[in-house]
Amino acid sequence: MRLRQALVRIEDMKNIAILGSTGPTGRILTQRLCEAGYTVTVVHRSESAQAEFEAWGASVVRGDAFKR
Repeated sequence: MRLRQALVRIEDMKNIAILGSTGPTGRILTQRLCEAGYTVTVVHRSESAQAEFEAWGASVVRGDAFKR
């Protein structure tokens, strides 16, 4: 497969998962992707922003990448 064929542009992606969604960059990115019509799933540790993400249309999964 050629590299050119393997590259995927974000316009071609419809399902996006975001880790770090409660940080300043992640929050803005989540909101803008939801507004643009993408299917967004956010992964975060607490319930603090769950209502906000759901109001934007994102699915919320609680999890911690560092917790064993």
